[in-house]
Parts: sequence; C-alpha cells; structure tokens
Amino acid sequence: MLGFYDDVTDRDGEDRNLNVSREQLDPLLRRLRGVDDDDEDLLAFLDALSDDTFDRTIPARVPSGLAVGGSIR
Repeated sequence: MLGFYDDVTDRDGEDRNLNVSREQLDPLLRRLRGVDDDDEDLLAFLDALSDDTFDRTIPARVPSGLAVGGSIR
C-alpha cells in the first residue's frame, strides 16, 4: 500500500498515468512525502489496525455509561 502512494505522488517528475495529469491529483496527495522502510512507527501503526490478536470481547459496561452493543467480528 505504501508503495502505491509513493508511486502516485510523482516525486520524480514523471507522470504515472498518462490519462491523469499531476494537476488533476488531489493537492494533499501531491504533497504526500514518500514513505521509506525506515518509517517504523507508521508501519507499526498500520500493522496494528489489522492485528489478529485484537481483543474482541464485548465489555459488560463502559466508562461513559452508554449501552454496550455492536457487532465485533
């Protein structure tokens, strides 16, 4: 995924898609800096989003006092 965004940002001055000019890209995407393998914090965060060991148990109550519910799979 990170490689995809690195390619799309067009940092080397070459168009990646001849049908889409650099000006047509979202300004936020154009400003996105490249991601290197050294960005361990970002990579760890992204890995945590799909962690298989995530605790999926539904608590009996929550600090807010709101009703507990939902469908965690």
